Amino acid sequence: MSHENHQPVTSSVGEIANLVEIQDVATVAFSAERLEPGNGQNLHLSMNAGAASADRSLSFKFDVTGQLVDEDSKPVANLSISLVATYAPRDKSLDAWVDEKDQEALKLFCDAIAWRDVYPFVREGVASLMAKLGIHGCQLPVLRLED
Repeated sequence: MSHENHQPVTSSVGEIANLVEIQDVATVAFSAERLEPGNGQNLHLSMNAGAASADRSLSFKFDVTGQLVDEDSKPVANLSISLVATYAPRDKSLDAWVDEKDQEALKLFCDAIAWRDVYPFVREGVASLMAKLGIHGCQLPVLRLED
């Protein structure tokens, strides 16, 4: 039975969270480029995310880009990491499934749940890329429950 025949039940983040469980977090791309010598002072990150539902799975792709700058705001390094978090149904016989038309609920789930699931991978990716460039002391903080 395809998910098109399933009744959508996604009016809230909690309803989506009750339907799915994390299946996988996969790094799909990463790169870094050193522009100048030095370790830099500030890392500026930005993130774009999108959601897709197919074959009774729900995926969120996160594209994180960053620039490390020195004390004069001169770029020292650029980095980019793309990850996909995939969620599967908790109950395989469930008739209800995620309605991908409910963009607001998906966005809230992405911000509240999926981002927390991928953040450790982003943190490790940033640390690894910076270390490979010979830039030390550049690490993202641990994500805490109250964050």
